[in-house]
Amino acid sequence: MKANRVIGVLFLAGAGALLATTGCSADEGVPREPVAEQQQGLTCYCVGTPETCPPDNACAVYTCQPCCTQNCEECVATYSMGACNDGDPCTINDTCDGNGTCKGVPNPCNDNNVCTVDTCNSSAGGCMHTPEPSTKACNDGNACTTGDHCSGTAPGACIGGGTVSCNDGKVCTADSCDPATGCKYTPLASGTACDDANPCTVATKCDTAGNCGGGTPLSCDDGNPCTTDSCGSAGCSYTNNTNACSDGNSCTLNDSCSGGSCKPGTPQVCNDNNPCTKDSCVAGAGCVFVNEANGTACDDGNSCSTGDQCQNGVCAGTGGLNCNDSNPCTKNTCNSGVCTYPNETNGTGCDDNNKCTQTDSCQNGTCTGSGALNCDDNNPCTTDSCDPTTGCKHVNNTDSCSDNDPCTQDDKCENGSCKGGAAVTCTATDECHKAGTCTPGTGQCSAETLQPDDTPCTGGKCKAGTCVLTGDGGVPDGGTDSGSGGAAGSGGTAGSGTGGGGGSTGGSAGSDGGGTGGAEPTFTPDPQGCKCRVPSGRDATPGGWALAGLAALAFGARRRRAG
Repeated sequence: MKANRVIGVLFLAGAGALLATTGCSADEGVPREPVAEQQQGLTCYCVGTPETCPPDNACAVYTCQPCCTQNCEECVATYSMGACNDGDPCTINDTCDGNGTCKGVPNPCNDNNVCTVDTCNSSAGGCMHTPEPSTKACNDGNACTTGDHCSGTAPGACIGGGTVSCNDGKVCTADSCDPATGCKYTPLASGTACDDANPCTVATKCDTAGNCGGGTPLSCDDGNPCTTDSCGSAGCSYTNNTNACSDGNSCTLNDSCSGGSCKPGTPQVCNDNNPCTKDSCVAGAGCVFVNEANGTACDDGNSCSTGDQCQNGVCAGTGGLNCNDSNPCTKNTCNSGVCTYPNETNGTGCDDNNKCTQTDSCQNGTCTGSGALNCDDNNPCTTDSCDPTTGCKHVNNTDSCSDNDPCTQDDKCENGSCKGGAAVTCTATDECHKAGTCTPGTGQCSAETLQPDDTPCTGGKCKAGTCVLTGDGGVPDGGTDSGSGGAAGSGGTAGSGTGGGGGSTGGSAGSDGGGTGGAEPTFTPDPQGCKCRVPSGRDATPGGWALAGLAALAFGARRRRAG
């Protein structure tokens, strides 16, 4: 019955049906009447040929859909973003790009073999690994080979050129080679007897580190101080010397060796150059120094001291010159009875008695502060200064400041603290929005909110945040004014229907359309290329209307039979 309905409509449309018989699917000949077109009494027809959708692929699925109003077919693509295969062996990780195309990234073809050149040839089937020449150095992973190089033939192996020699020259290690780590020198068991090839050591043994040693030196001491005892490649040797020695008499000096024996030297003179001792030499004991009686006058050799006398064998002054100049940057000394004051070394710490300096040090005999004291208390509401006598001072001020709250302004210092001023006020963009509030931390105004619908605004009322001007074509809020009937079309008669009732905004429109005829309205073409066409005066001939009447009767009869 669907085909009969289509044919009936085409017949009623007259000549315009010819446009719907080519390039439209089975139901596209049915007139579409969108709301905008119904208000103008128009009928929309399909023109053009249907679009042919391309075949689906991994990245796009095409669906044929009719236009909303003009009924011409269009292909709608649905793109995916998943994995795909672009068919090229020289790309990997192929992925749909969201526009219907499958794309991959270049295949590195890396076989992790330094003895091959890695390339990719799509026509040859993908990755190719060509052997490097035998002159190229490499590492075969065997630490026991040397001179490793590429084989120069497929499949491109790395081979060793020679064998590593593992000989550390030590008698206390077992030498071997491990392909993974290389030469190994395993120490023999600790305590294993060994020969260190030194004739001057005895009882040598291997230690835990694989070294031969730990023995004791060969003793070549003959007990004679007048021979030089040594050990060489031939063993012990004894050579006469002329070294100093002792003949056993403590009252002789400078005894010396001669002909392999010790000879006496000169008599011992016992003088310790101490005026407070009595000097003598005792056989078997040597020099003896006995203290003079305490209080015995003496001379300590220091002209800066007075009243020198012996005390327990020491000559010392009982008084001295006062050489203190009260300068921390000079050394107080006395030389030959004269006070001298050499400068302390530059940089020596001191105190210049100024509380506004720090790291004071001596400079050329004067105590000087090398840096000003920092009195900044990081408080913008105090005025900072330094008094040499008392140090840092912090006086409250009334300067401008910031209380770190962006929602206050004109902040000012008060009693040493920053006080916030007037609050920041947010302003609405228009009458149909409510102003936001200041957000602490950012100082930004929060988003505005809409005024309730029907809130009065200049010339109208707020609707969804917009001031809508009040119309004057009818009575607002349920007015009773009626609209006029439809205007007459060119070549037709005016509609005779009663005008529509007054709307809530005051305007109203007629309910009946005008007569047939009139100029064809102007429409904006659909973006997909379809368009609406209004039957012209040529289509609506008197004969056509007669035929239309007969068709309507026939169509009604069919529907009654079908029922």
